[in-house]
Amino acid sequence: MLQYRLFAEVSDDRGMVEKKAEEQLHSWLRRKRLAADALRLGRTVDLGARATGSLAVSQRPDGSRSWRAIIAEDNNKGRWTTRLTIDIPGNDKRKPWLWLDLDGPDDIVAKAPGLASMLLEVFDAKSDGVRQGAAEPISRREDVRELVESVCSETRRGLLFVAGSDANLPFDQWLAWVRGAVAQSVGLAACYVLDPTATDVFNNAIGPTHRVDPWTLRTFQPGVVPDDPEDGRRHKVLGRDRIINDPVRRITRMLGQRARRSALDTPLPSVASRIDRVFDHQINLDLLEPVSRPAERVEVEIATVPPVIVDPVLAALSEVLGGGEPTASRVLELGQLADLGRGAQANRAALSARLAGYEDEVGSLTSGNAELREQLLDTQLDYLDAEEGRAAAEAEVRRLRKLLSINWPAGQVGPDDHDTTEFRPSDLLELIPHLDDLACVDFTGNPDTLQELSRHDETGAWAGKAWDAMNVLNEYATAIATGAFEGNVRAYLENIPPGGHSWPVTKYADHESKQTRSNDKFRGERTFPVPTDVCAGGVIFMEAHFKLAKFRTISPRLYFHNDVRGTGKVFVGYIGKHPSNTLTN
Repeated sequence: MLQYRLFAEVSDDRGMVEKKAEEQLHSWLRRKRLAADALRLGRTVDLGARATGSLAVSQRPDGSRSWRAIIAEDNNKGRWTTRLTIDIPGNDKRKPWLWLDLDGPDDIVAKAPGLASMLLEVFDAKSDGVRQGAAEPISRREDVRELVESVCSETRRGLLFVAGSDANLPFDQWLAWVRGAVAQSVGLAACYVLDPTATDVFNNAIGPTHRVDPWTLRTFQPGVVPDDPEDGRRHKVLGRDRIINDPVRRITRMLGQRARRSALDTPLPSVASRIDRVFDHQINLDLLEPVSRPAERVEVEIATVPPVIVDPVLAALSEVLGGGEPTASRVLELGQLADLGRGAQANRAALSARLAGYEDEVGSLTSGNAELREQLLDTQLDYLDAEEGRAAAEAEVRRLRKLLSINWPAGQVGPDDHDTTEFRPSDLLELIPHLDDLACVDFTGNPDTLQELSRHDETGAWAGKAWDAMNVLNEYATAIATGAFEGNVRAYLENIPPGGHSWPVTKYADHESKQTRSNDKFRGERTFPVPTDVCAGGVIFMEAHFKLAKFRTISPRLYFHNDVRGTGKVFVGYIGKHPSNTLTN
């Protein structure tokens, strides 16, 4: 079972990365009283104290080089396997990286390995641009600005702990406490401790919903949306009462488990997965290498053979060798075959252990996937029930607001008083025939993207959300055409008129990030068809979008182009899974 994972880019001298990593590995092994100097490339060697180790190197045509060490230790609690991988890209534009994994028994929660702390002490290591290592104090205004950018970064994938302070407690004492509290999160999550001035600057920049109060520690998940109260609830705060009353050991364990879950759930970058497959393939080839044929016979003349071998031994040798006189060369050949046999037996044992490990892993994953799928479906059904109830309640509210807005006479039956139902698709396939039902919204995209998306929307909740978004756009365009409204889409969402469909402003974006706009691949994935009277080329870059749901890398989006002041239409170019960005690539 994977117990720990550290993955970080390093900014150190490329020529020293492998050397520094190997030095720390050897130092760590010596602390454990293991024979570090026995390690050899391409061989599994005994390191003493029921431990083995091996080294491997992969050199690629582009000049990139990867190095891996595997240390396996057996003790009374089970087997622990440490894998340290270093990669130095051949291209100077890409930074070297290190990757440390620890596998251990299923029923034990491991502490952060000492090797992780040793590596982070000598390397300038960052994960998603955030410095890894012990909790760092922050006092300079420019450092606070960088921290706010890191907290809100779209590319950050790991947790980030931020602690605040004021002048009522010695800062050094608070810093020491925080470092102890996050001791089991080293390499799993970054941590920063703000001094009193930095705390004020940070809170002014991040806003009230995501502030960090003095003498509290806040856990920032990826995907921070400042000024959004709903999002603010995702980022847990360790308050003063718990800090004062809970044992530090309990807090350390709790923060460590939180950071570990996040780190282990975060997929590896694709380049690391490719390197992992290369090393796995190399190990399999070494283990499956066929037994080589012994060297050609070399007759060795022996001047004198002392008469010390008794007849039964000679007879046994002759029988083993297939008859004939047991010459020195034939006995040496027998020794070579015995060595090969012992090697094959060791390889067979290693293969059996490796296959057993794979079988356990597959069995665990299969069982876990089935359980997770069942839990997911239950959650989706609960969400669908809540969403249908919300939609029905909102439809009734719209009807009542319309009645109030036109001052309907008291006691008289209003329009649709006995029929508050509205069309609402039950799945994405049902939505496709209705994409062009709205007067001011034209769908110019490919319906196949909805069909593909429907495979992931088992309950149909996303279809209703997409229909809501299209209705909002239709009502917005109508309001512009009639002169009832003059602003943009964001302003409309902030001031929905009586009886109109609503949409949370926090789930709408006017534009994409600078990185997405400037990347040709990402920009191309957001370029969709429009009529030639809108754009002569027949396609246009669309960045305004509605966030229909948050669901891993699928997270469906609806992209549109607002041309209400031109053709009087809104053109929806895409409804489908989240296009590529810096997180998915």
